[in-house]
Amino acid sequence: MLKGLPGRASYTASPPCSAARSGMWRVGLPLTLRVRMRIERGVMAEANMEARTTADARRQWREAERTVALARRARIAAETQIVVQSTRAGVADAESESAIADVQVAEAHDRYRAASDRAAEATER
Repeated sequence: MLKGLPGRASYTASPPCSAARSGMWRVGLPLTLRVRMRIERGVMAEANMEARTTADARRQWREAERTVALARRARIAAETQIVVQSTRAGVADAESESAIADVQVAEAHDRYRAASDRAAEATER
């Protein structure tokens, strides 16, 4: 059970595989929460410094690199989402403007036709 994350509900994590149990992935949790959990776990590990072997230090370094990569992927995904939302909004605006212009052209054509008909009737009299 993960508790004490400000602004977040508590989650129960029962990982289905050894990678998840080791903290590599927390299936079902939001990406930002997984990054935050890794960072907090790293801070707690630093607080409990013990004598480390070279292999332990290398393992922790690799885990830190994976955390950075995960955070970068989360940032890139968020940026991509912003671009997609902006593009969709731009397309919607362009479609709206095009529809309004089509209506204005049709109205102007109707006004021209009516004026042309009035002019033809005036000439016939």
